[in-house]
Amino acid sequence: MFFDTVFTTLGSSTRRLKIFNPNNDAIEIAQVRIAGGESSSFRMNFNGNTGDSHENILIESNDSAYLFAEVTIDPNSANTPLIVEDSIIFITNGNRQVIKLVAWGQDAYFYYPTNALQIGDITIPYSVVNCNTTWTSDKPHVIYGYLIVDDGCELAMDPGTNVHLHDEASIWVVDGGSLKIRGDLGNEVLIQGDRLEPSFEEIPGQWGQIWLSAGSVDNEIDYAIIKNGTVGVRADTLGHPTNPTLRISNTVIRNMESVGLLGQGSNIVGENLSITNCGQHCLVLNIGGTYRFEHCTFGNYWSSPTRQTATVLLNNYYEDIDNNIIPRDLDEAYFGNCIIWGNNNNEVTWDRNNGANFEWLFDHTIYKVVQADWPNINFSDPDRFKDSYVNMDPLFTDPLIRGYELDTLSPAQDAGDNLIGTNVPFDLLGNSRLSDAAPDLGAYERQD
Repeated sequence: MFFDTVFTTLGSSTRRLKIFNPNNDAIEIAQVRIAGGESSSFRMNFNGNTGDSHENILIESNDSAYLFAEVTIDPNSANTPLIVEDSIIFITNGNRQVIKLVAWGQDAYFYYPTNALQIGDITIPYSVVNCNTTWTSDKPHVIYGYLIVDDGCELAMDPGTNVHLHDEASIWVVDGGSLKIRGDLGNEVLIQGDRLEPSFEEIPGQWGQIWLSAGSVDNEIDYAIIKNGTVGVRADTLGHPTNPTLRISNTVIRNMESVGLLGQGSNIVGENLSITNCGQHCLVLNIGGTYRFEHCTFGNYWSSPTRQTATVLLNNYYEDIDNNIIPRDLDEAYFGNCIIWGNNNNEVTWDRNNGANFEWLFDHTIYKVVQADWPNINFSDPDRFKDSYVNMDPLFTDPLIRGYELDTLSPAQDAGDNLIGTNVPFDLLGNSRLSDAAPDLGAYERQD
């Protein structure tokens, strides 16, 4: 029975073993025990009874019994994975059978809730990270509850840092706080859930969100992989009259149960982003704001359950608690050398209120819509669609298995604007966009 990486002290998922008697007569198992006894890191439950040893267990003809096993790795000072082994021994009619138990364990930095915030009927357990802290890559960082970056404080993450969030856990940057995620090409910061079994490798909704709440400032994310949460990154309201609330670059956000990147009346600058396969939207620009994206791929092939929403949503209002519609200016939503695509017919939604500005521009961008469904959109307006390509399949290599690079015959090759390519001269994988006739669209430059 194999247990994948288990963080010390946190325990593991439960593994199940079925013991079946195929004979015409009942059998009696004289003893089932964990070889290491009370000192073992493993625990078991046999046929509903806990303990490290059980005796004289009768299994009727063609009947079965269940054994459940789990493990807790003792804390240690080692920064590298370790192996913990034991075995379960069966003695039946004098015959000895052995089931090996193998677990990988790793020490980590743990962040447990120390306080609780009551908002209506909701209790939010939280802890506050030490002010002006830098997380290193020597050991994983495991978060329970909400981890708050407080006013005037900064949380930085070095290249190669691994962050694991427990069920519903979130990183919350409050008014005056800052988050600086600074990975490198090939040594990205990885943010995901804390279930590391292979069966959980691409399961969405395992944790909450990275929340850059109202008033947080100068947030930066560079070379990160953010996956398997509910909302990847949420940036709320303008934090500064000129500086963006968030600069995000060279980053993959994928497999979010709800939204990949959510801007709410915010100011976001993004480049070299691959935001893909989300349950509702890959990108939401909501309640107005100012946004610029260059060389980004927004691709959505979510299929379980069937997605009814567009890959990208643009909006310029909100509804208050009294059901009043409050317009908010969408001053800019710029997409340069981007791809907006997916397996639905309409992959862009323009949700406009006429009481506020609603400005957007697709500049050398592939997008997918049913034009007849948008009678109020002038698809030949150069102030809205500049040298862009409607319903031209970009031909990803294999989006069903996260392959969002461009296929050999992709029409996105050399279809970009050179000036935009000069602004972002290297793609998400470090390949030059300036070595051929023109840059390719999206986050990836096609390589022969």
